[in-house]
Amino acid sequence: MRPATTRTARRRRAGFTLIEIMVAMVIMIFGVMSIVQLQAQTVRNTVHAREMHTALQIAQNAIERLKLDGRTWIQVGRNNPLFMTSTLGDANVLGDTIWLQYIIANNFTWMTFEFPENTAGVPAGTNLTASPATDFFGRDLPGDAPSLLNRHYCTGMRLTWTTYGMAMRSDVRVYWRKDKSVTGDPNELPGGCRDPGAGQLEPGGAYVQNYHFVYLSTEIRMVDDDLVQP
Repeated sequence: MRPATTRTARRRRAGFTLIEIMVAMVIMIFGVMSIVQLQAQTVRNTVHAREMHTALQIAQNAIERLKLDGRTWIQVGRNNPLFMTSTLGDANVLGDTIWLQYIIANNFTWMTFEFPENTAGVPAGTNLTASPATDFFGRDLPGDAPSLLNRHYCTGMRLTWTTYGMAMRSDVRVYWRKDKSVTGDPNELPGGCRDPGAGQLEPGGAYVQNYHFVYLSTEIRMVDDDLVQP
């Protein structure tokens, strides 16, 4: 009995075998890899949640700008001789707006959310740095060229008559790359943040699979100056 007991004691003092150590290392490696992958996925989800929140803020900001622009869409009073003789058209009553006037030639068409090139009629003091391009934090950039390295989000709008001449639906679309684009990326939108048109950002379009999207909508009604207090 003593020799058997001696062999057992020696085996215990010998420690783990090489195979046992290798098996333990493999199990540990798989465990660490799973933790790393879980952490990486958590980081990606956190970044995406932040991007979604920022995109919603950008879209809400654009909606508020359109609603504020609607305050300058004023119908000439019904007692005004010009109204009575029906000499006023869309261009007359929308002429003082910055963005809503685009509906005249672009009803139900996605457009770039930007100030018009001709700013002669834009009120003094207006923030002309507003742009369809915004950075990672949602701040307006002074342009929308593809060379802007800080460009992260793009904004578009679509205006549609709901009651012709009286009310319109305003849609805002904010979109950004699923993967950060690099110079020369063939999946990058042409023209920076300018809407490419031709349905390229619509379902089935050439670029839609490369972008995340956020949409917001509101209805804007014309202000009747008979109801506006002097």
